[in-house]
Amino acid sequence: MRILQLANLITPTSGEIRTVVERLGEGYLRAGHERVVVVPGSRPASEHRADRTHWIELPGRRLPNSGGYRVLTDRTLVRRTLRSMAPDAIEIHDRFTLPWVAPWAARQGIATTLVVHERLETTLRHVAHLGVLAPMMERAANRRLIRRVGGVVVASPYSAEGFRGDPRVQVIPLGVDPARFRPLDPGSTGGADAASAGILRLVQVARLSREKRPGLALDVSHALVRRGVHHELVLIGDGPLRPRLEARVRQDRLPVTFRGHVAAREVAAALVGADVALATCPTEAFGLAALEALACGLAVVTVASGAVPALLGIPSPQRRVTTAGATADADGERLAEAVLAVRRIDPQVRGHAARARAAEYRWDRTVAAMLTRHGAGRPTPHARPHDRLARA
Repeated sequence: MRILQLANLITPTSGEIRTVVERLGEGYLRAGHERVVVVPGSRPASEHRADRTHWIELPGRRLPNSGGYRVLTDRTLVRRTLRSMAPDAIEIHDRFTLPWVAPWAARQGIATTLVVHERLETTLRHVAHLGVLAPMMERAANRRLIRRVGGVVVASPYSAEGFRGDPRVQVIPLGVDPARFRPLDPGSTGGADAASAGILRLVQVARLSREKRPGLALDVSHALVRRGVHHELVLIGDGPLRPRLEARVRQDRLPVTFRGHVAAREVAAALVGADVALATCPTEAFGLAALEALACGLAVVTVASGAVPALLGIPSPQRRVTTAGATADADGERLAEAVLAVRRIDPQVRGHAARARAAEYRWDRTVAAMLTRHGAGRPTPHARPHDRLARA
């Protein structure tokens, strides 16, 4: 089967969407399928990579104030490219500008799957500033989306909530790569308090953009400073808010280091050197960075909303402390209290609990569910897509 992954917002430094596309694609190749990736770029490019991926970049429009993200807007060019690749299935990773591909592909007899990576309510609240109207508008937009594409995949029950229980919405959780994200050794917790000479080491991996609420991490640091807690906070990730956040760190003299975008292996190294991971986005659609921290043996402290509490086994929006982490209100003082409560748990206990939570999420399960969705294993039609397209 030839699976074509069509995505926007993919750059060398982008985060969760690129990770999802890459991990799924790796799984498709391991299962013996062909993989084609079509994404926006600054100029046309086509490359057959060593892993047998055919990577295609089409000219895309640059989004202002996005940190370099681009989107595909030339529908004629996209259709021409899809025809030339003759896919058996198309996997779409953008609910905003690419849903039109689904009805077009249906007319050609090609199966499609739209993967929704975000809660629309987040965009409506934080980008469109619609406040209390956001949930109602999300539900209406999601109904229109379902009618257009016929069904979607989301990564968490929290994300599915925006679709009000529509049976055409399938929850397929993401996974974590235990080879990339793991403690230093079987007995490691990912950051030993005794070895850190009394310094509480915090880390957060997130895009520095408004919807991720990275300023909350600085609020936690500020609250810990007021309490006299000797600590260090490392922020991994980049984004449009970085200059403003750096200015605040300098002004308040906070013990915060900005690492910017780093490779996965460097993220893992930073995680295993910490004691607690922060996850401050109150509307996280899944929480891949938090899951990777758990896999490294770190307890996670997160806000009591969004999808991350479920990764800790805590029903949202409860405020609780467990051996794998804690949830609290989206407030620096409350989150700081949760951090200190987690720190009092024996490092070996919380490390074991964190890894146990992460072990429930595996990429091979995600890939298998997506392949079933794509129709892998079904008898191949007598006329392949390119035959149908040639007659269309």
